Amino acid sequence: MSKPLDPRLLPHLRPAARPLAVVVLGQVLAGVLVVAQAFAVTALVVRLLDDPAGASWREAGWWVLGILAARAAVGAVVDVAAVGAAGRVGAHLRR
Repeated sequence: MSKPLDPRLLPHLRPAARPLAVVVLGQVLAGVLVVAQAFAVTALVVRLLDDPAGASWREAGWWVLGILAARAAVGAVVDVAAVGAAGRVGAHLRR
């Protein structure tokens, strides 16, 4: 059975430990936000079906938009951290 990570790679990843930690934590947060988005969309659909003419669905709609914005922000932070990690590992390998 193969190992998920070759131990010989670990010394090359050490210079990028902080950006990689940001990537991992960001992805965990993104997963939590996906679950939150599912609940918010469900609440929106239920409120739309209960009272389509009423204003009760607006609050759920704002939650959906807020969570979407949070997911976009987390994604941007993760992308920047991943680029930084790749740059550090590349520079370490060139040295």
